[in-house]
Amino acid sequence: MEQVPNLYHHKLYGFCLYTCLLSIQKGHSLSFYKSWITSCLKELLNARKSYSTSKYLDKIDPLNQPVDYQRYLHVLWNLSLDDLTNLINYYGNE
Repeated sequence: MEQVPNLYHHKLYGFCLYTCLLSIQKGHSLSFYKSWITSCLKELLNARKSYSTSKYLDKIDPLNQPVDYQRYLHVLWNLSLDDLTNLINYYGNE
């Protein structure tokens, strides 16, 4: 549980979000991770608006990343501003 705040503090928002989603998939505390998911998505939305997403989100590297992480990155890179806003609303209001 300490890994997520540490990743967020170091501005590794993409990997922080990925860690939260994996933890939820493994059955860990949903309420703890939902707040971090919302925070990471807000930061990624702000980065997308200021055209600085590459600072906070890894680029896809097929030789050095697992396939599931590559798929995750592909989805995040292709989300629109409206999609990010909808995800923020979904995780923030539940």
